[in-house]
Amino acid sequence: MLSSAVASGGVVRHRLRQTLSILCKRLKPTHNDSLYCAPRKRTWCSGIALPDQSSNHRSVMSLDSDRIRPIHANNAFIAPSASVIGAVDLAEKVVIWYDSVVRADFGEIIISGFSVVEDNCVLTVVPPKKSGQLQPLNIGSWVVVESHSILQSCTVESRTRIGAHSVVEPGAFIDMDCVILPHSVVVANQRIPSGEVWGGNPAKFIRKVDPDQVEDTIQQAENMFCFTRQHIFEFFPKGFAYIEKEKLSGRREEE
Repeated sequence: MLSSAVASGGVVRHRLRQTLSILCKRLKPTHNDSLYCAPRKRTWCSGIALPDQSSNHRSVMSLDSDRIRPIHANNAFIAPSASVIGAVDLAEKVVIWYDSVVRADFGEIIISGFSVVEDNCVLTVVPPKKSGQLQPLNIGSWVVVESHSILQSCTVESRTRIGAHSVVEPGAFIDMDCVILPHSVVVANQRIPSGEVWGGNPAKFIRKVDPDQVEDTIQQAENMFCFTRQHIFEFFPKGFAYIEKEKLSGRREEE
């Protein structure tokens, strides 16, 4: 009896070692893999979601009985947990990362090509002025909005970087090739000239921008778009959970 239990334990340990060996081989990177622009196959960690675990979250949502719809290019990337709501216009190769909210219910939000909104950002439009004038939010090309930033009814011109945890208040205008340092607050109706670094609360002029900083912003924006290809391969257009649910439904019908 004891010998059979020992033998059984040896078999279990052997199978565990085999499983760990397989997992380690799958996780081991190869020298031919590129960090950016490399399409990936679905990974071993993409688990099967049960039907009752599928989320009802919608990444793209219309308003006013479907009359105000977001518009986005076919190659724009919107993370499954992000929210793009209302009169939003996303141009070519725009990236909206996880848990960010782009909500245009009082006016239009326009984001031009290659711009990136990182994780947990909030982009909103404030209600119209008493005169009835709308206050849209405009973002130029190759703009990087770093994580946990808040932008409200402002204008951010091309090749500008908004540092993490920053706030840009309504009516602010940030010209081209600027850098807003992390944890800064650009107050309402403030204008920041082209090619300058600002920071603080409220934001103040720090120095002129180095040309290398502008190039870094452009490069990061383009790399971020390439990096999304690795994430696209992990999500089906209708969602992995939805497809698994359909498969299970088909099996039940066959039975």
